[in-house]
Amino acid sequence: MKKALLFLFLLIVLFSSYALDIKSGSIMLSLNERSGILKLYHISDDEKTKTSLLYEQDTRTSYVLIASGNRLLKLNDNFSSKVEQTENSIKITYTSDIAIVVLDITPVSSGGFSFLYTVFNTTKQDTSIGCRILLDSYLGEKASSHFSSNLNAQIQTETLFSQPNLPLWIESSNEKKIGFRIFLPTTKNLQPDAVLLANWKRINDAVWQPEFQQNRNFTLAPYSINDSAVALFWNAQTVKPSEKRTFSFTISTIQVTAVETPSISEPLSSVSVSSPVTVPSVTATPSTPSSQLPQLTQEQLMELLKKDYQTALTILQMINTLLANSQSITEADIAKIQAMIDELTKKKGQY
Repeated sequence: MKKALLFLFLLIVLFSSYALDIKSGSIMLSLNERSGILKLYHISDDEKTKTSLLYEQDTRTSYVLIASGNRLLKLNDNFSSKVEQTENSIKITYTSDIAIVVLDITPVSSGGFSFLYTVFNTTKQDTSIGCRILLDSYLGEKASSHFSSNLNAQIQTETLFSQPNLPLWIESSNEKKIGFRIFLPTTKNLQPDAVLLANWKRINDAVWQPEFQQNRNFTLAPYSINDSAVALFWNAQTVKPSEKRTFSFTISTIQVTAVETPSISEPLSSVSVSSPVTVPSVTATPSTPSSQLPQLTQEQLMELLKKDYQTALTILQMINTLLANSQSITEADIAKIQAMIDELTKKKGQY
């Protein structure tokens, strides 16, 4: 029993050492340095009460989805992460086999944080890149008030905003007026193509953007009842090798009406658009030029090599299984294996 308690204590000490908490005004950001998972809290004036701004029972319900070519990758599931803290900001570098994502988190003077995602195309070919950010809100669900914005006093049903009619901010708060405001970029080239307020499961289950139905409530029977969420969509556009695309938004207190936005270099004058199979494409906005592609560390490189090695072993196992099967091998079986081989072949020389 004593050994079990000691083991539990060591686990708590070990994992708590990876927690990084930063406060800006009444909002605190808590970062797990091991996983890269973020949590946001409202801190009361006496600092005795901490209220989660997003659904906290399962932190996986709020996440960032990166579209790269025909692949959709969850930032915390498909990327390894490295955290760096500077005097005034936090930088998290997420690395996968096809892209590097750098997240810069900067406190804003009004209270809150700006989030700037920079996605680098690390492949050797033009690749369409997009982003969907899903935030699982819950503060307004108890009173069914759900959301408000500078354009709407109260939002109680499914609502879609799209360019050029995006709101300046969207608020999620409870009956005690504890909550947050999401501020969208004021620069058109950085604004999301759409912002959807809808049932969380309906958004989560969609490949990209679910079909919008005006005045539909936030319930998806039988299990997802009165469950609202916010999703920001930057649809896919072509990014050249070693170049980048940026996505940004700010979460601030509900007492302010405007916040400063992060400084971002001016975009290029034009860019071509591709239409990936799994991610709908819209009229493109320009991508931003590359500053400097982050260099892979030895640890990140080894992690990518391990993933590709496991993929190669999976391919061999699939081939052996098919050969051992007395039934005939179908064209679909061959196509599936060939697609996996093609993915590995594209990476030749990448490392």
